[in-house]
Amino acid sequence: MQEGLNTRIGFGTITFPVIAVWLAMTAALLRGHVADYRFAQTRLGAITPGLIYESAQSGPDRIETTELARLAEGLVGIRHLTLLDPREQRLGHWAAAEPDAVPGLVGGLLRLMGATAPAGSVRRVVAPEADAGEPFLLEIGLAAPIADPQFVQRFRQLLGLSTGIGLIALAVLILVRVRLSRPAHELELALRRLVRGEDAHEITRLPPPYADAAGSIRLLSERLRYSRDHLRTHVLQATDKLHADLNRLRRRVREVETERDSAVTLADSRRELLSGLSHELRTPLIAILGQTDLILRQQPDAATTESMLQIKRSVQSLLTLINDWLEWGRIEAGKLTLNEVAFNLLDTVEDTINLLAPLAYEKDLELVHIIYHDVPRRLRGDAARIQQVLTNLLSNAIKFTQHGEVVLRVMSREDLGDDVVLGFQVSDTGIGIPEAQQQRLFHAFNRADHGDAAVQPGTGLGLSISRQIVRMMDGQIEFDSTEGQGSRFEAVMRIGKQSRRPDQPLAWTGLKHRQVWLLDRHATARLALRHCLEYWNTELTEFDDPALASAQLRSTRRPPDLILVGVTAAQVTDGWLHALLQEGHRRHAPVVVLVTSIDHQILARLRDLGANAALPKTVDRESLYRELIGALEYSAEPQRRPLEGVSCLVVENNVTNRRLIVRSLQDNGAQVLEATDGDTGLEMAQQHTPSVVLLDHRMPGRDGVDTARALRALDGGKGFLIIGLSASVSPELRERWEQAGADSVLEKSAEDRVLIRHMLRLTEQSTSGELELTADPELRDMLLEELPLQLDAIQQAWQRKNTREVYDAVHQLHGTAAFYKLHSLREISRRLEARLAALEDSDALGELDPLRSTLSSQVDAYLLKLQQSRPNPV
Repeated sequence: MQEGLNTRIGFGTITFPVIAVWLAMTAALLRGHVADYRFAQTRLGAITPGLIYESAQSGPDRIETTELARLAEGLVGIRHLTLLDPREQRLGHWAAAEPDAVPGLVGGLLRLMGATAPAGSVRRVVAPEADAGEPFLLEIGLAAPIADPQFVQRFRQLLGLSTGIGLIALAVLILVRVRLSRPAHELELALRRLVRGEDAHEITRLPPPYADAAGSIRLLSERLRYSRDHLRTHVLQATDKLHADLNRLRRRVREVETERDSAVTLADSRRELLSGLSHELRTPLIAILGQTDLILRQQPDAATTESMLQIKRSVQSLLTLINDWLEWGRIEAGKLTLNEVAFNLLDTVEDTINLLAPLAYEKDLELVHIIYHDVPRRLRGDAARIQQVLTNLLSNAIKFTQHGEVVLRVMSREDLGDDVVLGFQVSDTGIGIPEAQQQRLFHAFNRADHGDAAVQPGTGLGLSISRQIVRMMDGQIEFDSTEGQGSRFEAVMRIGKQSRRPDQPLAWTGLKHRQVWLLDRHATARLALRHCLEYWNTELTEFDDPALASAQLRSTRRPPDLILVGVTAAQVTDGWLHALLQEGHRRHAPVVVLVTSIDHQILARLRDLGANAALPKTVDRESLYRELIGALEYSAEPQRRPLEGVSCLVVENNVTNRRLIVRSLQDNGAQVLEATDGDTGLEMAQQHTPSVVLLDHRMPGRDGVDTARALRALDGGKGFLIIGLSASVSPELRERWEQAGADSVLEKSAEDRVLIRHMLRLTEQSTSGELELTADPELRDMLLEELPLQLDAIQQAWQRKNTREVYDAVHQLHGTAAFYKLHSLREISRRLEARLAALEDSDALGELDPLRSTLSSQVDAYLLKLQQSRPNPV
């Protein structure tokens, strides 16, 4: 098709110039005819001067028009004739008739050639043949060529002649084109067949030039046929070879897939083995840590205390080593995931600080944490991973700091609405990082080399793991270090915010507008305490000089409501501290001492010297608040233990861990039942209806998840608070527990305060609301009047075994407890109300007698407390 198009274009290339030349020649011929006509008009040499002169002499006043018309017959293209005397007086005039219009193509061409415009006029002198008389003037008006019929006729003849010549030339060209295009068309068809991969058809009877081209095409066709056959042979051979290679590769891929599946299976088996091994290792290690804490609480002698602390440090190092190896294995396998849960940032930070406090206090370092007020507390994210990052950064800072301080600052970098970008900055006054080490600081298994400094223990994985975790939280770790001056690391992470509850775990009103003096020589530690006290709306006065504080305490007319003193372990024996404690006792100003030590002997010694309370400086904020409230004697029962009124069932097959949990719960006032397996736990839960059920995950027979599911299926099972315990909590495990009906899942920890605090949150054992309401005399009197009546209504309905009346009476008591914020009573009445709603037979009321007795005891305890809070009559 392309070749045929080129052939037509070639013919047009020849034809169009020929037509153009023909048109130009025709136009030139016609224009020349018009020009010749106009030239003839200007000459006018056929006039007979004598005839005109005689006519003028015979009638000098006028000449006949017929004479002028006769004269015009011999002239070309005359429009009018006018004879003038020497004085240019008209002697005669003749004008030609108006010509008919020339229609059609000829008229258009004449107009195009300019043959419609008159040529103007010409004057000629007419004189006698002899010298007798004066000459005359003849004015000749020239007509347009189109007005001359003879001119128009000759124009038509020329146009017809030119058209005939053009048609003859066109016919000749068409004939030539036909004769030339036929062999070209034959060649074109042959080439098209070659392009399609076919054999060229036989070309015959072509003129000699085309015959040579046809021979070349036939030769090209033969060569292409040979090349095609040769190529087909090679393609078939290559295809066979590729098929063989493909089959070989497929076999190899199947072998590799089999090897990969085997490797994955082996890796999964190893991970399962490591996971089980880690669980089996963590369980006794946590038990060892718990037992050491119990021994330390008994205030043993100095040698035993040192041994217990050494055991605790060693076990914590081993736990850190196990955790790092497990995390690194997850990272290499690409299975490191985030487990997003609701958590309290304050708890996460304080748990980390308390975990590392023994390491810092062993070196007499100040371990300080500051959470600025604009940082939201209630967040949603992976609290365990955040704690892991903080633990790695803080432990490194403590490890390479011999004196001075390690400070953790938590700052809000950007508020993104539902999320917040937080910066966790850890700074120290340690030996710093050499510049040569900074480039490979985050490499796996990299351990800092500080020349003469002793090689520090560790795997070299902490920072590498931390960076990976921070990256998963859309953040990064920045650092700045100067050798010999210290380092600063900051982990910037994006974390979600909770929006369900207000960001306030307690109603911090007990210290509002109280005069508090704060004494601490260490500026950063004083700043951290200032943040807490300002958050509690105290009227704060700060001192950095003990002598100045003691002098002002002696001289002031109104002593402060409370004195908070921060000291190091080495300052416990200083004379100024003893004097300050004695002066505070004399002025009836309670003194609470915070010390850089967790040694129970040091804390007991401070209490013996007169301190109302002695705590480690890393004490969590809630515990510090309660101790300060207790020192101010705000509570009617300052020695009341946190879990009083709470009944617990501990289901754990490991004897050591079970005894440790039971001991911790009992020390905090809870009533505790024990079970060694899930089935026994179910039976005891049905019989005793505890407030809280603690379930271990791995138990023989029925595991913790199945036990939780069975507990929820019991009559009244909705009233239990179920807490799952496991050595490690993955997102999948947490989801299984939640689907089974557990209220929460905790990772086993040697720090019993984590479990106690969590139980307090779940059972809402906060006394701040109760104290605030019952402090009102009118409300207190109303409550003293209502509680006995409502309890009596329950007992009478119970004796009549009227389930509906019992339910209504318990429901009324539940509402009263909720209104007055009597949290313990509200929890017990809620559980009893739930059990009554599920009760179908009134004869089964006897099964709920233990719970009713607990309710009665709780009401009696509140009545006693309300009676004691009444002012004594004067």
